Amino acid sequence: MERKIVLSLFYMGIITAIVGIAITTFAYYGFFRREVEENLVHECRLVADSYDKISSPDELEKFSGEDFRITLIDKYGNVMYESDADQLTMANHLDRPEIISAAETGTGSDTRLSDTLGTEDHYYAVRLNDNSILRVSIRTDSIIALFEHSLLIIIFIVIGIIILSLVISVKLTEKLIAPLKRIPEMLEKNMTVTNADIYPEVVPLVEEIRDIRNTQSEMRQEFTANVSH
Repeated sequence: MERKIVLSLFYMGIITAIVGIAITTFAYYGFFRREVEENLVHECRLVADSYDKISSPDELEKFSGEDFRITLIDKYGNVMYESDADQLTMANHLDRPEIISAAETGTGSDTRLSDTLGTEDHYYAVRLNDNSILRVSIRTDSIIALFEHSLLIIIFIVIGIIILSLVISVKLTEKLIAPLKRIPEMLEKNMTVTNADIYPEVVPLVEEIRDIRNTQSEMRQEFTANVSH
């Protein structure tokens, strides 16, 4: 029974730890993703506010940076400017979710896994006054990459949790079992159960065992006396 209790507590600790790590990771990823999307919206609006002041789409280059890219699409889906590629070789963009939404409602966003393993592209687009669409995007690590980058730390944490869970499980089990291990001694020495340090729920059971033992002892004595006669 003691081994089963140790294993039960041990498994419970491991499962709780793993679930905690998973929840923490997903919560961090969710927070990080919201921050990225909020920054993307901010950047897109800054560029859109300055769009009327430029005379050529190529002037959008001064707003682009290493962290994010800018794309300008006309109302027919043709790419007029792209900061990260040659717009002449790019396909029509009218089928992109963020472009469809921007054309219909004024703004649109989407997140897609990129061609590079472990990364994803975040997009935010707004419809401009001339009905062209300005899109800003940024590439970040996906949750898969987040796990990969943190894998070594997670392994050390899990190993530490396993060791700690095992130690705590053994100690807790010893503490739980200790009062029950005193029952045979109390019965042998005929100790008063109410004064013993055991669980109150066990007291009736101990008294019942004591009564059964006393009854059996009396029956043996009576049988021995009858045989003697």
